[in-house]
Amino acid sequence: MNTTGPGNGTAPGADAGGAADGAADEYAAVVNDEGQYALWRAWRPLPGGWHPTGMRGDRERCLAYIERKWTDMRPRSLRDEPQQPAG
Repeated sequence: MNTTGPGNGTAPGADAGGAADGAADEYAAVVNDEGQYALWRAWRPLPGGWHPTGMRGDRERCLAYIERKWTDMRPRSLRDEPQQPAG
């Protein structure tokens, strides 16, 4: 599971600067166009290609949501490829 923020490779709590009081503890579960999920600070703007899932809350709640929803780690483009017969 990707627990870093979308596109920046930093831990999702690494930069609390700029957050309003109390907002630094709120996270959002986000998803990209390939169906890959990530944990993101709720107060930070999302980079291109990432979309809110509607799940916001503390870190543990958002991680539990991601774990339930993201059951196939393959990108959507790979999942949607026609299966080749083995052999």
